[in-house]
Amino acid sequence: MQTPVSLQNATELNQFPLLTALRERRSRRFGLGMKIPAGPLAYESRHQPRPLTEDEIGALVFAACGITGHALADLCYAKDGGGSIMAGLVARTIASGDGLQTVSLVVTNDEGTWLIRKPRELPADSIP
Repeated sequence: MQTPVSLQNATELNQFPLLTALRERRSRRFGLGMKIPAGPLAYESRHQPRPLTEDEIGALVFAACGITGHALADLCYAKDGGGSIMAGLVARTIASGDGLQTVSLVVTNDEGTWLIRKPRELPADSIP
């Protein structure tokens, strides 16, 4: 098995062009070392299996549901203005109607399974 390849540092990730990332994004469910034994899409990877590094997992978790600061909450807060519908003011990379933050992320790999906590499940002083 190959040694996992780590991101050099956050700078490498930050320098990747946004439009390139969006344009070339694909939902791949076929990893290195995997095999589809039969059917019209039968295929076997020519690579050895390689687990994701902690840096890579962290980047994917952040992209899926990371905390990005405070929600804009740019609503009218006068009576009947709609602003009172906001349930929370924490912003994440995943959409959340009215700041409810009801989506949970489960990460699973060969090492285990983890439930990524939602903002309301975190201590208030741990949210920037």
